[in-house]
Amino acid sequence: DLPLSACFAAGMLLAAEWAHSGLRRRLPLAGVCFGLALLAKGPLAGVLALPLVWTSRRRWRDWWRVAFPALLVAGPWYVLCAARNGTAFVDEFFLKHNLGRFASSELQHVQPFWFYVPVLLLGLFPWTPLVALLRRPANPWERLLWMWLGFGFVFFSLSVNKLPGYLLPLLPAAAALLGVHLDRAVESRRVMVVAAGLLGLLPAVAIILPDALVTGVRRASAGAQLAPALPWVVAFAAVVWIVHRWKGLPAAFVAMALLCCAALGYLQQVAAPALDKRVSARGLGVQSCIGSVNRSMRYGLNHYAGRALPDCEPPRMVQ
Repeated sequence: DLPLSACFAAGMLLAAEWAHSGLRRRLPLAGVCFGLALLAKGPLAGVLALPLVWTSRRRWRDWWRVAFPALLVAGPWYVLCAARNGTAFVDEFFLKHNLGRFASSELQHVQPFWFYVPVLLLGLFPWTPLVALLRRPANPWERLLWMWLGFGFVFFSLSVNKLPGYLLPLLPAAAALLGVHLDRAVESRRVMVVAAGLLGLLPAVAIILPDALVTGVRRASAGAQLAPALPWVVAFAAVVWIVHRWKGLPAAFVAMALLCCAALGYLQQVAAPALDKRVSARGLGVQSCIGSVNRSMRYGLNHYAGRALPDCEPPRMVQ
């Protein structure tokens, strides 16, 4: 998901200039990025690029400038893999892990239609309050961003199987839209202060997160951990408010970015060791077989063993 998101976003941003102004200079590089995205996670990158195709429909004669480099990068792997594996490649890769993920419940990731609404809002943390600044697109560049985000969001919401990571290719468009509207906002201090206050909750999140992943949020005693975090909430909000009042939005944005780095560093130092010990399969060591565990733990055990482990045989009854 991460290579797909990075390469796909790079391709969309490089091609955006051509889509709304006709300049072709970056199209070959955009095609290379789309080719890498096709290698990362299959034809999904082509589906998510449909907003770009629609936006540039009047310049269809230039499509080959993107398609040819993309096929040049991704095509050899698809051809060689199909030649090596035959119909098994088509069945497993295209039918099961592409069409099947969209239309079939066999992969056991079925979620309701609204599943990605909270996922998107949490994915924008701590900048989620900036959603209140979003307005209708004012130019072709913003229309492309809205189409990129909106089409992908609807597409993933229609899919039967849903995982939070699937939404990653849309986050660059969402971040760009938030940045554009933040820069244009008449009163930006209020939302920046609220965002900084949310960031102050990360010390509590660092403590809650391991328990939440193991036992669920309701059993993680979240309320007891939020009260000690209130001084951090006030401190972070005060810093951003003072900097914004003193130096304006650009300085407040830099202050917020520095606070993000500090808070995420704290989260890594406090939560990561606990997650590694309680949630990761690495702490269990290399196993010879797998007993009754959930799917994510099974994937982890296979990863650290370097192979697909068989199921453990049940103990035999001694008569």
